Amino acid sequence: MSTPTQDRRAELVAADPHDIEIGTNVRDHVDLDVTPEFVDSIREHGVLHPVTAHRRDDGVLVLIDGQRRVLAARIAAQSTVPVIVRPDDADTAAEHAIARIGEQVVSNNHRSALTAAQNARAVTEMLDLGVPVATVARTLSVPQKSVALYGAVGRRAHAADALDGSLTLEQAAVLAQFEADGDDEAVRELTTVSPGYFDYTAQRLLQKREELRVRREHFAPLVAAGFTALDARPLYSALVEAAMFRRADDPEQPLDEATLCAAPHLWAVWIDFEYAHFHAKTGEPVDYDDIDEATIEERDLEAAEGTLHADDVREEETAVPVFFFRDITRMDEAGLVASERGKWYVDRALRRAGVDTDNPLPADEDAREAALAERRETERRERARVRILNKKSEAARTLRHEFLARMLAGKTPPRTASVFTARMLAHDASLLSGFHAGDLLPTLLSGGHAAGKELADHAVGVSEQRGWMITFAMVVSAFESHLPKDAWRTRPRLAPIYFEMLAANGHRMTDVEKVISREIDADSVDLDD
Repeated sequence: MSTPTQDRRAELVAADPHDIEIGTNVRDHVDLDVTPEFVDSIREHGVLHPVTAHRRDDGVLVLIDGQRRVLAARIAAQSTVPVIVRPDDADTAAEHAIARIGEQVVSNNHRSALTAAQNARAVTEMLDLGVPVATVARTLSVPQKSVALYGAVGRRAHAADALDGSLTLEQAAVLAQFEADGDDEAVRELTTVSPGYFDYTAQRLLQKREELRVRREHFAPLVAAGFTALDARPLYSALVEAAMFRRADDPEQPLDEATLCAAPHLWAVWIDFEYAHFHAKTGEPVDYDDIDEATIEERDLEAAEGTLHADDVREEETAVPVFFFRDITRMDEAGLVASERGKWYVDRALRRAGVDTDNPLPADEDAREAALAERRETERRERARVRILNKKSEAARTLRHEFLARMLAGKTPPRTASVFTARMLAHDASLLSGFHAGDLLPTLLSGGHAAGKELADHAVGVSEQRGWMITFAMVVSAFESHLPKDAWRTRPRLAPIYFEMLAANGHRMTDVEKVISREIDADSVDLDD
């Protein structure tokens, strides 16, 4: 194949980048500060692809194409760059400009940068070859902390595709973990959810995964003992809970562990999660009725006589096995009778099983037990509802704190910061003096300064903007202390102002946060997502 005359007359030279005149370029603005990895690459590898230029009559090389490479070479202190010197055949300034513009536009349009997924697969390939992380980072001009994330994403098709879509590298790495674990349902949900809700959805899925792990952990010894593990908590109409039975030879006492373990094949088990309370110092179990609710978030208030202050009690979520009788028609065989509380449930289960009971419950007792049963079912549903909403609130709070940390990492206070601060303190002048007001500050503020003298010493001599940022962060931290996991119930009166500020700065509110801010009612939240 023949070579164009222009190429035959081209000359390849090595030139000092400072001796090359940039000239006019269609890329009218180059900000290398936003692509430090490009400069790092030039510093590490040099300019690999020649730039093009023409030589003026005075011998000076005038750049045609390669502006970013030359500027980066100057910053990276490269002594030379390869230059293809083309002859200037233009007779007039206009012809010269036309030729320059044409080559610059065509050259830029011909370039197609690697996609994010392609970069991820390149990192993965190098890691699989045993190349050290530091070498991968230096060779590919990738931040060292990102190498592992790219490596994880590059191994997973859905995660890599999502990286080329709307997900950040960190989000794609989360998706890659679900994909690596074979959780197809989670992958489908995360690849279809709105990008703004990805982090929240991932947090909820991680919570559900942890619950499943704990359930399996508790199921294992029970299944090994002969019990049947349930896939879901049964409805009251399906199976009857062990609490509704008594032993026929001891009808006054609830069933004990020995009775259940004597015939495990007759029992199925489900793992519930319930909140339990323990003394903060001794670790002894505490009945919730022994806690003075008036002392919640009121450190200076004394607990009523015979009760404990809320701050002296810690709340923990515990896994509790709940046993259900598998075949109501085998009660006699198992030596069981219904408890007083369980007669209505047992009688209903027998009738549903087609058993004609010899001693039907009296109408008035049936009605009474039905009402009690309905109340117990309502209470159980309410407990489940509270737990789910608390979980949603915890997930939202985790992501909100991450958002706040990013927002407070900026050099200037966020939008509406001064107005927000004024409104909050005007409504509640004691906001900053709360017992836990400064707990979150070391996490939110860059530098990790704790509230009090440490932060005060840091504030000496800071800029006006930094001072405003510290003040704003103190108010944010103080109000966050008023947002425990069940804030959706208390709905603090200043929550609308707080979440209005967050939304104005780009925070995407979850449904449970909308409840806290009084935009919607708790009954509007979908509990099944």
